[in-house]
Amino acid sequence: MIRTENGMRLVPELYAVPADKVTEEYQNPGSQERIAMGRCPFMWAQSLYILGKLLQETLSVVSICNVDVFVPNVTKGFLAVGELDPLNRRLCSEKKPDVVVQVVILAEDENIREKLRHHEIIVQTIDEVSPIEVQPARVLSHLYTYLGRNKKLGLSGRKSRDVGILSTSKLYSLNDRIFAFTPQITDLTRFYVASDYELMIDIFKSEIYFLKSSWQNMLGRPLVVMAMRRIHLGTRRCASSD
Repeated sequence: MIRTENGMRLVPELYAVPADKVTEEYQNPGSQERIAMGRCPFMWAQSLYILGKLLQETLSVVSICNVDVFVPNVTKGFLAVGELDPLNRRLCSEKKPDVVVQVVILAEDENIREKLRHHEIIVQTIDEVSPIEVQPARVLSHLYTYLGRNKKLGLSGRKSRDVGILSTSKLYSLNDRIFAFTPQITDLTRFYVASDYELMIDIFKSEIYFLKSSWQNMLGRPLVVMAMRRIHLGTRRCASSD
């Protein structure tokens, strides 16, 4: 690398053997000193060098381009790999285990939990999984509207649209709060199909198959949260014990 007068490290575009040393280089490859040529700094290579430095594990004092920067209580680099590759494309060539879709059944309240317990189905209530807050998919759709919103730039943000099972099968952290979202097909306020439990189960099975096949280059396992409500138990298949 090339050092400037103020100590900055620069990456040139290329290194070459001087014209008058080519013959000696052919006779003994690697024996001649290379000289920097082309643009300096070469912005593409310089950018990769800086990114590499930002990714390196470091102590509280980090040297980037020979400039010491104090970072208190930092044991890793400034950047995480996921910040440079949010789509996790770097993982596409790695062998991965089979996708396991995790399904969590929660009871709407104590009454529902007791009815399920009589059928030897032991579950927790929505309140008992605190600090995780369980919300319907429409809440996630509303939160998405804040993405890209900027009044100064006149940007209205993302429109409030339906969210699919790929989006609701993750845990979200917002302002030190953790959120889980139920699938959109179970939202009684938006979809009448949720009132037909047999049809909903068929659609839910298809959604699980879709989720398993589409969960590619994504970290962790998909988590599907189902909230059992009174309307789901008011049937002949799971009647009240009263």
